[in-house]
Amino acid sequence: MAPSFRLFTLGPPQLLTATGEQVRFRTRKHFALLARLALEAGHRFTRDYLMDLLWPDTPARLGRHSLAQGISVLKAKLGRDSVQIQKATVALAEGAVDVDAHHLDDSQAEIQGRFLDGFEVPRARPFEDWKDQWAAKLQPRLRDCLVKQMDRGRRVGDYATVERHAQVLYDLDPLLEDAVRGLMEARAWVGDRTDALKIFGRYEERLAEELGAKPSADLARMADLLREGKRSPTRPPAPDEPLTMQRRFEPEMLIGREREFSVLRDAWLEVRQRQPRVMVITGDPGLGKTTLTNTFAASCQMEGAVVARAQAYDAERDLPFAVLAELVKQLVQQRAIGGADPEALGEMTRICAEVAQAYPGVPKPVEWAPEVVPLRLADAFLKTVSAAAEESPVVLVVDDLHAADNATAAILHVLARKLSGVRAMVLLTARPAELRVTVAPAALASDRMIEALRQVELDPLTPTESGGLVLELARGDSRSAVPVDRILRASRGNPLAIELLTKEWLAHGEQSLLGEIDSVDTEPAPTLGVPRAIADVFKRNASRIDSKARAALNLAAILGRRLSEFGFYELVGLSAGQATEALRSLRDEGFLRESGGDLEFRNELLRAQAYYTLPSRLRRQYHNQVAERLVALPSPAEWALQLEMAGHFARAQEVERATKYALEGSELALSFGAPHEVERTVRSILNFKHDRQTAVKMRLILGQALLDQSKGLEARSVVEPLAGDAELTPRQQAQVAYHLALAERLSNAEGDLRASTLSELAVDLASQAADQQLTAKSVYLLIRSANDANDAPRMARAEKELSLLAAQEPDDPSVRFSLGYCHAANCDVPRAIPEIERALALPRALKDPSLRVTILNGLGTCKHWLCDWTGSTAALTQALHLANRIGDDKQKSVVLGNMSSGSAVRGQPEEAIRWAEEATGLVRYSTENPFSNLIVYSNLADAFMLLGRRVEAEACFEEVKRRVDLAGKWYLHVAFLMESSCLALSLGNVQLALRQIALVEEMVRERKVGLPNRGVYEKLRVYRLGTVDDPRRALAAATNAADEFRGRNSIFYLDAIASKSWAEQLCFDTVSQETSQELALFDALGAGGKKRLLTLQGFLRAERQPCEPATSRELPQTDVNLCQVDETSKAGGPTHRHTA
Repeated sequence: MAPSFRLFTLGPPQLLTATGEQVRFRTRKHFALLARLALEAGHRFTRDYLMDLLWPDTPARLGRHSLAQGISVLKAKLGRDSVQIQKATVALAEGAVDVDAHHLDDSQAEIQGRFLDGFEVPRARPFEDWKDQWAAKLQPRLRDCLVKQMDRGRRVGDYATVERHAQVLYDLDPLLEDAVRGLMEARAWVGDRTDALKIFGRYEERLAEELGAKPSADLARMADLLREGKRSPTRPPAPDEPLTMQRRFEPEMLIGREREFSVLRDAWLEVRQRQPRVMVITGDPGLGKTTLTNTFAASCQMEGAVVARAQAYDAERDLPFAVLAELVKQLVQQRAIGGADPEALGEMTRICAEVAQAYPGVPKPVEWAPEVVPLRLADAFLKTVSAAAEESPVVLVVDDLHAADNATAAILHVLARKLSGVRAMVLLTARPAELRVTVAPAALASDRMIEALRQVELDPLTPTESGGLVLELARGDSRSAVPVDRILRASRGNPLAIELLTKEWLAHGEQSLLGEIDSVDTEPAPTLGVPRAIADVFKRNASRIDSKARAALNLAAILGRRLSEFGFYELVGLSAGQATEALRSLRDEGFLRESGGDLEFRNELLRAQAYYTLPSRLRRQYHNQVAERLVALPSPAEWALQLEMAGHFARAQEVERATKYALEGSELALSFGAPHEVERTVRSILNFKHDRQTAVKMRLILGQALLDQSKGLEARSVVEPLAGDAELTPRQQAQVAYHLALAERLSNAEGDLRASTLSELAVDLASQAADQQLTAKSVYLLIRSANDANDAPRMARAEKELSLLAAQEPDDPSVRFSLGYCHAANCDVPRAIPEIERALALPRALKDPSLRVTILNGLGTCKHWLCDWTGSTAALTQALHLANRIGDDKQKSVVLGNMSSGSAVRGQPEEAIRWAEEATGLVRYSTENPFSNLIVYSNLADAFMLLGRRVEAEACFEEVKRRVDLAGKWYLHVAFLMESSCLALSLGNVQLALRQIALVEEMVRERKVGLPNRGVYEKLRVYRLGTVDDPRRALAAATNAADEFRGRNSIFYLDAIASKSWAEQLCFDTVSQETSQELALFDALGAGGKKRLLTLQGFLRAERQPCEPATSRELPQTDVNLCQVDETSKAGGPTHRHTA
């Protein structure tokens, strides 16, 4: 069974439970007793030894009493069976506590600093001596463990981990070269060569000052490389010898290639043990072969390797020895081959004149028959590389082996077969489709007889890895939401495409390359700026296919997802058999790939290149033919088919038919939950000229599609031009008003009051148009907007309208959900749930996926408030799946935030972090719906607090302050102040918390309905009353809150009874029996995380232990980590929050 506690001694000491909750001690000596017993668990210590260790100057009677109390404290905190007591001895049971120092040998210890760093026990000199002895004993093991952990980070290219461990090692011993090397490598890895050289300079100066020594040659060589890009020569240069430079390889961003990097790293370690390796890296264009190679070469170079790299070019394929000559030239420039056999160097002068210039004394090569020269060159190159590898490890890199000349490939083949017992690595990259049509390069890359040869095949990045790369590339950019999904769809896991599309988007937004690629499926652009790298690949591959394959490629670019349907290729004169063969050829040449049994383009950049290579007239002809064929299909015209036909007709410039099918398909598509597809199709058709009525319809449909995706700002820009149109029908005017009001609430650009004003206008116009369904939606919107703005008059108007609608339209889902919302806002969750469930079951809710997500999210929130975890999880999971389907990232982030909150309240912080971090990826670059930002980051802070990661919790709120503008947003401002008050208390900043609570009370005044989190508000109010006013008033307020929430909102009730117990402690120094029984609800309801958060806050007390009496020689000591703080100022992490 796993230990229930973890004891950290390697750094600032602390004891944590298995769930990450810190266990605090009243005095340092109790913790010191635990540390002494735990370091040698199972060993029986005599009582006399422990008394002398911790109470050396205390009289024997008091010392025995103090030890007995310490043992009682350990038994109470760890469990009775954990402490083994006999008459004269004491021991800690083996396995009761997991001690970090026991994991040094397997390199799993989390080292934060020296042994018991900063932990001192006054008037216990023997303990201090024991601590110093153990620190000296552990020091070498600490160093070895940190070095191994740094090596593990190097293995996968994780230099952030290398830097973290190197910094700890440096703090332990600033003269340790392993620590300095790690810090320099990490700084160089992120391009901060200046800082790396400063680290070296300080080390060099201190080493000379304290030891009269110099850095090792390897470390000096690394500094030279960083400073000047040159390699320190292995021998002093002659007076007239020119200074030589080594090409410095710069590491690049490495995301999703950790496994491949570790394979190369393992091979490098074998090379250093004189086991040569030949690594062949294969992958399609843009998959990151060069990035991986350069990054790996940089790490080898930092560790002392001589790196020579040659790029092979198609244009130089017929030049014999071109690539080999470049490799030799780079070895010469680095003065790496001076120890080679002179005759071998003489042979090298045949292909590289620099050899003779650098080494004037080498003999001229003997004249041999032409057929013998390659053999002599191969033998000479082998000797040259072997000689260079004796001085330093050698890495030879050939990029794009498929383009290398046959002569070079043959010599490299000989080298690969004959290398033995030398520190040399040959690193080759190639594209499979082009490699297979070569002779010598293909033979080298596939020779299974070469024992040293290893294959590394690169696959496209997974969606998770691709998304991580997009977010990393966009880090720090202030532009609004980066369209991650669109970039992932277009790139299909190709890192080069991801990088190009993301950078283009950051520079140009919707006018970027991504918008042009999207136009392949919407409206053709006259030109497309496909990057040259992709265009070159396309042209090279296209030159090798026959006319039938080219015809299939042209039509495949038009067909998109239908490219595997062979019947369409009759349009270009290909039978089913011919189409099959042509598509197979396109797959082999790298245009297409298999996915789920079908074929698709390797990425949308290749498809775009194929599409725009076609003349525009031919493109229109193909689109028209495909559209006519789709119209003739015997299957019923579903919305997806109608939108597809509309798209093809639009690109064929058949505007009337495109509009007809777009209008027919859009309404069905929106009810099915496909607003993104509607947006793409309608946007393309809107660019054509239409009559006024058609243009109005199209704009309203597009506005609805955007709102269904929570794109408030875009929806407003589309619909706003209609606001001044006097010729609109009353219903159209009402629709425009509703769209603008909802867009304002989503974007919240001008504050809550404007959204409330627009919502009231929407209610008025919908009522005038006698559209009950639109009226119901507008009333719900008014309720939410007026509540957010603290707009009492409009809130009263909304409640009145709702009462009328409830009688007139009892089966409208917006009406039922609005009633449920009002009940929940009044803290009457049991009455809210039936209304919400009724709304969910109504037919109209099934036809409006966006509304259904909102209702499911509200149901999950209410079930959460009643601690019905099964029901809450089921509703939120459905909402998440539906939000995914309709592509609404804003609603998805809210649902994920609520799921994170539930996990935190149940005491599952790791799961809470996973949900919250997924949500932050959706809201990180969004300026719309700022409340989602607040909720998501607040929930993430909760989870960090549960794990004791206070700095990260604080960083979450710094992120919120950076992103969220509170001006004119009452609801958001109140929520932020409440959550940040909780964080201030958790960090011990009581005065800041009290000031913010006072500001919240001033903003809220007497309002009780519709607060962001009424339970948190009442709890903070009780805290302020008890701290700066009258504890009896605090108790009365807590009792009233508990009475109000009992049976109506369980989560709020838990907040209330926790604050009630705190107030009772203030008033009576004890907790009443009734309150103690109520506190048992935390465990009964499964709210362990909530309980821990409230304990951290100080509203719930940790289990009290008997106090150790203070003698004249010892007073209780206080410690920030190891002791309890004054209960009136103690606080904890932010409380939970949930968003309906």
